[in-house]
Amino acid sequence: PSPQTARTTVMMRNLPNKYTQAMLIEELSSAGFEGAFDFLYLPIDPETHANRGYAFLNLLEPGIAWMMKNAFEGRRMSCFN
Repeated sequence: PSPQTARTTVMMRNLPNKYTQAMLIEELSSAGFEGAFDFLYLPIDPETHANRGYAFLNLLEPGIAWMMKNAFEGRRMSCFN
């Protein structure tokens, strides 16, 4: 398989900085990705308590990572946009 098809980690960018980890998980779940990842990192600025606008997720399978890319690339998040 090519390196593209073997990837399971994705970076979500341009997240509204008011999103919390719980809100992001809810957004992912409502898009059909509940239970599809085993790691989520949403860095928070300690001074502003806002996220930094990006997150890393590790999906359970490369095919799920590809579906997530297709579902969220160019999409506006449901809150704060």
